[in-house]
Amino acid sequence: MITGYADEKRKIAAQFSRAAKEYDSVASFQREVADYLLNARVTPAQRANEVWLDLGVGTGYALPSLRQLNPKGALIALDIAEGMLVHASETCDRLAVSRVCGDAEHLPLGSETVHRVFSSLAVQWCFDPTQLYRELHRVLKVGGRATLATLTESSLCELKQAWRVIDNDVHVNHFLSHGDILKHAQPYFSVNSEEKTYHLNYPDVIGLMRDLKKIGANHVIGKASSGLSKRNYLRQLMKAYEPFSEDQGVRATYEVCFLDLVKVSE
Repeated sequence: MITGYADEKRKIAAQFSRAAKEYDSVASFQREVADYLLNARVTPAQRANEVWLDLGVGTGYALPSLRQLNPKGALIALDIAEGMLVHASETCDRLAVSRVCGDAEHLPLGSETVHRVFSSLAVQWCFDPTQLYRELHRVLKVGGRATLATLTESSLCELKQAWRVIDNDVHVNHFLSHGDILKHAQPYFSVNSEEKTYHLNYPDVIGLMRDLKKIGANHVIGKASSGLSKRNYLRQLMKAYEPFSEDQGVRATYEVCFLDLVKVSE
């Protein structure tokens, strides 16, 4: 467990709560990932009374699709950020979705109570991946599935390289490799996975930094304040980012691991 666990969790929750109002205006990549996860890996409920969990629900983008796939069962929207849940409240009320504020590493749910977990671009914010998969295993019924999308270590590689030109401090969060993700998940689940690369373009480095802030992803775990927003470094960062400039602006790469986990035993 990292030093100051509870304080770091509060910072992450506060960062995403502040971002809730502007999140959807810059979340096209997040919607694309969620759509792929829903279309490629989530199948309709097999029974009328299934309990599904949207883990890290955010502003509730996936909820209408999940309700369509599980029309008669229970649907739970869980997020660590109260502000996100407030923003998603209208969607939750319209679709008869229960809202829960909680931490993925300490799920406030009973053991073997959930048939399906859906989570898109949320679990990379967990500190202890073993604890995450242990909790998912605990709350899922035997035969239940967890369908996840999470960032891997090559994400924002251009930004990481540009910062290394300037100093040796940590300015971008570390994400696990595909192999390490599997290593943590396989003791608990039967695992099927794939990795996809997404290249995003921004008008300039300022646009990239602004979007990271608007989606709440500018908090660097373990730092008092995020290096992504230090104004005195901006000019240096723009210069260091020049190798990643293109006709459309500047490039940012995201690597996403898509996981389908099946609980085969207690």
